[in-house]
Amino acid sequence: MSTEHDCKKVTFPVEYWSDTEIRVTAPDWARAGCVAFFDENALKMHQRYLDTLRGQRKKLQSVMAGCGVKRRTSTRSRKLKMRCPPCTGNNYVRVGIPVIQFFRVNGDIETPVEPSENIVLTWDIVNADSIRILRTSSTGPALNVTNPAGNSLSLGASNANQLVNHNYRLIANNICGSVSADVVVRIGVEPQIDILGIEITQGIQHWNRSGKVDNSIELGADKNTVIRLYTEANIGTFNNGEIPDVTAEMSYMPNGQGYWEPFSAAQNNPITLLPTGGLDQAQTDHSFNFLISRWNVSGTMRFRFRITVADFGGRTATVWREEPTDVKSFSRLKTLDVVRVLYNWKSKTPTASDFHDEMRSIRPLMPVADIDFWVPKAGDQIINTPHDLSD
Repeated sequence: MSTEHDCKKVTFPVEYWSDTEIRVTAPDWARAGCVAFFDENALKMHQRYLDTLRGQRKKLQSVMAGCGVKRRTSTRSRKLKMRCPPCTGNNYVRVGIPVIQFFRVNGDIETPVEPSENIVLTWDIVNADSIRILRTSSTGPALNVTNPAGNSLSLGASNANQLVNHNYRLIANNICGSVSADVVVRIGVEPQIDILGIEITQGIQHWNRSGKVDNSIELGADKNTVIRLYTEANIGTFNNGEIPDVTAEMSYMPNGQGYWEPFSAAQNNPITLLPTGGLDQAQTDHSFNFLISRWNVSGTMRFRFRITVADFGGRTATVWREEPTDVKSFSRLKTLDVVRVLYNWKSKTPTASDFHDEMRSIRPLMPVADIDFWVPKAGDQIINTPHDLSD
């Protein structure tokens, strides 16, 4: 008799037996399927016959051994194996609630589907008096049918232009109860990513007239450095041209090291990639930002990047970048001479301490090594001017 996943032998008394009918009470674990009946006593007789043959085989093996004949013969006891009975057309029994063998959309339970792709539902159900299939989400091709013919339905294309899920449910009923199964259609497109370039900055960097960074400002060794990786989405107008929740990692090879450092995540993961023309260099969340400690900044360095889209309508993507143009040099900078000029501002007289505090705050923007920055103390010279400096 069938179980939920297989079949098993069960012994129970026959309540009624005639030429045309056999009546028994099925156990609780039984499920709808094909059944077979057999005589328990006849089965035991057959098993005894097999045991007799086994005994005769053992005697024969002993005689052969006495005659000097060596032949390996198995003496293990063999038991009758019970297999699921075949369906003959008249031995199918309906037991318990309906069984949904499968319910799928485009071949799976949760399926990525293009906006223009046809949505097809398929199913296989046994032991059901009726079935109903309906849409349970607020979006997607409308559906609410009872007892559809066959075992598939073509719903047409979604034509949605945003990331969205369409949900559908199948409900099977009979006199014993009902069961249900759900599928999810995940509307999306392949996430295409364009890498525009990297900006290596220690406070300021040069952008050319075409609006692209050229990293022409000299880079200093022993100075905290920020790497900005600029990317954009290339998916047309779908989802407003944006790809959300994108992450990036960077690895670098310091001067003469010979091997790559482990990948580290961007400081501002994740970000939303914007379509072409949407990038603004003044917005820090329009780039992936990485920080390299001053202790690792010197000589020639190489950079490697990995960008990942983990889930875009059920789709993933990984983009790598490692090019010869990503080799950058960091040179030892000379000591920077600073001329201190203090002037009154709105009746406030600045002091040398004010100047030192201000210099410390802007030090990361200045082209000097962080570990070598030093502001010498010097005498002040007072110069009176008739001009209003507030202008």
